[in-house]
Amino acid sequence: MRLKPLIAGAAATAFLGALVFGFSAARTDDTQSAEPADSASAPESAAPQDAAAEGVFNQAQEDRIGALVRAYLVANPDVLVEAFQALETRDRERKRAQLTAGARANFDKLAGGEAGFVTPARNDADVVVIEFFDYHCIYCKGAADLVRDLVKDDEDVKIVFQELPIVREESQLAAAYALAARAQDKYVDVHFALMEAKGVLDEPRLRTIVEKQGVDLKALGKPGEDKRIASALEASKGVAAEIGLTGTPAFIVASADGAYLNVIDGFNEDSILESVESARRAAKP
Repeated sequence: MRLKPLIAGAAATAFLGALVFGFSAARTDDTQSAEPADSASAPESAAPQDAAAEGVFNQAQEDRIGALVRAYLVANPDVLVEAFQALETRDRERKRAQLTAGARANFDKLAGGEAGFVTPARNDADVVVIEFFDYHCIYCKGAADLVRDLVKDDEDVKIVFQELPIVREESQLAAAYALAARAQDKYVDVHFALMEAKGVLDEPRLRTIVEKQGVDLKALGKPGEDKRIASALEASKGVAAEIGLTGTPAFIVASADGAYLNVIDGFNEDSILESVESARRAAKP
């Protein structure tokens, strides 16, 4: 669904409403200024004044307002562009505030990695990067190399892999296999193998992929039937909804103490790396 035309329409509607309101106010002021000083001497004028103040117009007045608005917009079309831009900016700022507040409220819960995996031996790291992802998300696959580099090269960054299987039905099963591999210390290997895989990850493919990563299939059992894993994945979806995330990938980059926190909705490598450095500076003043 294309949202910009709808937003532009909303901006135009808001602008037209403002013009109508302004016209009403001006008309009311003009009417009031023309009144006698003693309003009690002209009681019959009260009803028309009240109607104008409340924005109630007869057909002739509405036609006149419409003509004024149309003439103004034809003469000043850039006003609609400015209104649209202002609306976009306001909505973007509101969305960012919602994401930040939601991420802060759930930061401690996410940092534990209940529905994912936390890179080991990095509990003292100054920076925490939490990634929400889906194994069928092409943008998540595009982000995998950056995440791999952070895991491999930056010991000052703790990575929290947060499963968020929402793209397709098979995503739930893929996430369950990855989480089940934690018991054999194979989560990271399985994670990146699944990110590299193309096409739909049905169960036969999943078993082949995880076995190639050294996972004992017999010990693994049937992850798709594990109620604890299913519960953890549903909890992850609930947290994402509380934060306000509507897709994958999404990154929360924060200093370990939470003093700095930034939510990046989507994959933007420069923004992620810049946020990592900002979090690092905040942790080491």
